[in-house]
Amino acid sequence: MKTTSNLLFMQAETQIHAGAGNGNGLIDLPIMREAHNNWPVIFGSAVKGAYRVKATNDNELNKHAKGWFGQSSEDAEGGVGDLLFGDARLLWLPVRSLNSHTLWVTCPAVLQRYVRDVLRIGGKINNFGHSEDFANPRNKAYRCSSQTPSQQEDLLIEDFCLSVETRKTDEKNEVQDWFDTFLKWLETTGVSFSGYGDEHAGKLFQREIKQKLILVDDNLFRHLCTTATPVTPHVKLVPKTKANDSLWYVETLPPETMFYSTVICRSSDTNEQLKRLCENYVQVGGHETTGMGWMNTCLLSSEQLNGEKK
Repeated sequence: MKTTSNLLFMQAETQIHAGAGNGNGLIDLPIMREAHNNWPVIFGSAVKGAYRVKATNDNELNKHAKGWFGQSSEDAEGGVGDLLFGDARLLWLPVRSLNSHTLWVTCPAVLQRYVRDVLRIGGKINNFGHSEDFANPRNKAYRCSSQTPSQQEDLLIEDFCLSVETRKTDEKNEVQDWFDTFLKWLETTGVSFSGYGDEHAGKLFQREIKQKLILVDDNLFRHLCTTATPVTPHVKLVPKTKANDSLWYVETLPPETMFYSTVICRSSDTNEQLKRLCENYVQVGGHETTGMGWMNTCLLSSEQLNGEKK
């Protein structure tokens, strides 16, 4: 049995509510989070469920649904499927900024884990080293080094003012080199989304990454993940009279949030159809009837992650 590995990029087009059930605090319906770092996450079971629904709602894809996703134990022919979905892990989070309408924020811990996940499925990122300074760029932010001087100004994100680290002529800056290597790798692998147009999708998306993506320290990123997610109040209605009652609160993730997930295929036949299943859009999480949950996706094989042709 031939096993193939893929990386699935998922960018939010609308607000996302991948709910964790009823909350114990002020937020009645919080989002899923990783217990050890409080970063938002979409667990693999939710990703798999979203694609199962997408497959069953498509006449052509529905023919493969049982083989892909397995069958229930109640079925006489029950068994596991050919597709293995990992957790959708956070790659960057959009935040408000006074310098721009929005900025995409990530941190060294996120990128280091991302590199490990790429290596785990057979991909590679050349010249991607490590530095003891990566986790502590205190009160600093790193941007793509190709940004013009006018854009290398202090950044105001949420209620923080961060100085942008700039490279002087011929000066070695390990963190900047490290961050630029990651951006270059994203460009060479051809990550793109259908919403940017077919012909120039890759170039437009890469330009947006260079303009918006910034690197901050791990602690600040964790704080932003905790405090910068939208929380929307709703009015609770009395069941019988429909009169206004108390408020209840729903937490969501903003549009442009980026996740990635590993997708493993245990059948060569399945892998041929996987591109169609994972292309364009998928609806994830709750509140679909109010427009939430739509994500734009891009699937890259381990060969594409290594810069090889499709």
